[in-house]
Amino acid sequence: MLLAAVNIGIYLIKGLVWAALLFYLLGLVGWRIRHRHPIWGRRACAFCAAGLVFYLLHALAGFQNFYAWSHEAAWAVMELETFDRIGVRWGGALYLNYLFTALWIGETAWWWFGRAGWERRPAWMAAAIHGFLLLVFLGGMVVFARGPVRWFSLVCLLAALGAWLATRRPAPPAGH
Repeated sequence: MLLAAVNIGIYLIKGLVWAALLFYLLGLVGWRIRHRHPIWGRRACAFCAAGLVFYLLHALAGFQNFYAWSHEAAWAVMELETFDRIGVRWGGALYLNYLFTALWIGETAWWWFGRAGWERRPAWMAAAIHGFLLLVFLGGMVVFARGPVRWFSLVCLLAALGAWLATRRPAPPAGH
C-alpha cells in the first residue's frame, strides 16, 4: 500500500509539472499573438498564472514528499542526478530552480499588476526572462527525464520555440 502511495505521489508531481509546462507554453504563444488577436492578451496572462500555480504545487509537493523540506536533501539529490546525467557532481542547479521560481512569480505579478510597464519593457528583457524559464524547463524535462517522456518534452519545447519564432512581429520598414 505504501508503494502505491509513493507511485501516486510521483505521478502527481510529474503531472503537475506537465500541466505547468502546458499552461506556460499556452501563455507564451498567446502573448506572442496578442497583437493580432487582442483577446489573447488576457488569456495568455491567465494561462501563465495557471502554469505558475501548477508549478508551485509541483515544487511544494516535491519538497514535502521527496526532501522533507530539507534544502540539504534537495541539494544532495540534485547533485547525484546531475552526476548521473552529465557526469558532474553539482547540486547548484537547485539555486537555478529557486531563481526560476522567483522569476516566474515576478513575471506573472508584473504582468497582472503592472501591465502597462510590462508591455513597454525592452524586448531583450522579455527574451532573457523567457529564455531562462525555457532553459530550466528544458533541463528539467529533457535532461532529467527518461525514456519517451524526454523525447515528448523535447518535441513540446521545440514546438514552443517554433511558435515563438513564427509569431515574431515583423520589423518596421526602414525609415520609420
